[in-house]
Amino acid sequence: MSRIIVPICNRTNYSKLKPVLLALKNKIDISIVTSSDMAISHLANAIPDILADGFTIDKSIDCLLMNDTLESMIKTIGISLIEHASFFANRNFDAMLLVGDRFDILPSVLSARMMNIPILHIQGGERSGSIDDTIRDIISICAERHYVATERSKENVLKIAKNKNVFCFGCPSVEIINSFPVGDFLDVSKFKKSYKHSFGIAPNENYMLVAVHPNTEDQNDIDMDVLLSAVVSFGMKIVVIWPNIDAFNFKIMEGVRDYEDRIIRVRHMPLEDFVKLIAHTSCMVGNSSAGIREAASFGVPVVNIGNRQIYRERNANTIDCSNSFSDIKNAISQSLKIGSYPKENIYYKENCVKNICNDILEFLCEKT
Repeated sequence: MSRIIVPICNRTNYSKLKPVLLALKNKIDISIVTSSDMAISHLANAIPDILADGFTIDKSIDCLLMNDTLESMIKTIGISLIEHASFFANRNFDAMLLVGDRFDILPSVLSARMMNIPILHIQGGERSGSIDDTIRDIISICAERHYVATERSKENVLKIAKNKNVFCFGCPSVEIINSFPVGDFLDVSKFKKSYKHSFGIAPNENYMLVAVHPNTEDQNDIDMDVLLSAVVSFGMKIVVIWPNIDAFNFKIMEGVRDYEDRIIRVRHMPLEDFVKLIAHTSCMVGNSSAGIREAASFGVPVVNIGNRQIYRERNANTIDCSNSFSDIKNAISQSLKIGSYPKENIYYKENCVKNICNDILEFLCEKT
C-alpha cells in the first residue's frame, strides 16, 4: 500500500484537508505529523478533530517559539526544519500531501524536497497580500503536482512551477461545506463540540462573527479597539474567533480581552461548527480568508478590513474597508442592509475531492 505523509501545523490545515483524507483513508497509508501550534495543547489546535475522524498522529514536533515577533517565526522554522528532517530520514514515504501557505508548513516542504519526497500541493497560486504569497510560491516551486481552486491560480502556478501538472479542481473544503446540513437557523445545541463558555445565541437571533489574524507585514493594519467598538455599537451578540499564531497576535488577543464582557470568544471550532456559525451570521467582519472563500457559499455578507487579503480573488459578498471606525461601521451597515447575496462561490467546483483523490491515486500507482 502506498504511504503518504501529511504535515499539519495549524487548525485550518486539517479542515481543508479533511475531505480528501477521509476519501483516501482506506486506499493508502496516511501518516500525519503535527507541528507548530498543533503540538501545544492549550492553543487552538485541531488534534481532537483528527483523532475523532479515526486518524492517528504519527509524530508531534515541538518547535514553536511563543515570542510575539518575526524573529520567533524564523527560529520556529529552523527548529521545525531540523526535526522534520530527522523524522523523514528514518521513514519511507511515496509522497507528501499538504495544503496552504503558512510559515510553519514551509519546513516540512523543504525537508521533503531535499529528501526527494514528491510533494502534492493543494491551494497553490492564490494571492492574499502578505508573506504567505512568497511561501505559497516556494511550495509551488517544490511541488510535483498542484491542485488549485481557480483559473487565475492555475495561471499563477504555471508561471512559477517547473512542471505542467496543474489541475484546477476547486477547493475541497469549499466543496465539502456545501454538503453540510447547516439548518435554517443557528442551533448551538447541535454543535459537535462542547464549549467552555456558553454562546447564549437563541434561534433566529442576530449575531456577528469576527475573525482577525495578524498582518506580519504591518502590525498596525488593524486596531482591535477600533474594530470591536464599531462592531459592538450595533447591539448584536458578537462571536470572536481567536487569532492564529503569527507575529503580532498578542496585540490582537489583548484587544479581544478588553471586550470580553461584551463578546463571545472561541479558541477553536471543528469545521462543522464553524461552518454553521458562518452560515447564519448577519455579517462576518475581519481579515480572514474564510470570509472571502467559504462564507460566499452561504451568501453571507463579509466586511474585509485592511490589507491582509488585498489581492485575494473575491466573491460578490465582500465589502472592503479601511481600519477606521466610520468606514467599518458604514461597511457593516451596508452589509446588513443588503442582508444576503446569491450563494455563488468562485472557489467551488463539483467533484473537487473526487478529482484530487483520483489524481493522487493515479500518481502513486505510476510511482510504484
